[in-house]
Amino acid sequence: MGIYQLWYEGSYLASSSVTGAVRFTLQQPTEHSCDPTYNGCKNQFASVDTLDYCLQSIAVNVTVNCPGNQYRCRFYENIGAQVAVGPSI
Repeated sequence: MGIYQLWYEGSYLASSSVTGAVRFTLQQPTEHSCDPTYNGCKNQFASVDTLDYCLQSIAVNVTVNCPGNQYRCRFYENIGAQVAVGPSI
């Protein structure tokens, strides 16, 4: 009986529910991937007209290299980027 409980039922194993938290941080692109909170760290944003996945891209009139849908691209400050403005895709 004891072997049945230990081996088959696993009664020696403690069980508990899973708990945890997820943290997600947004960070702008920077030169040399430096920490944007440090002095001297400079942003390195690409122009929206060079990004194939943006509607504003000049590549739209030539050839679209983006296999998915294109959307209007916008830049946000760190505070504004944290606000959800629509459903995720």
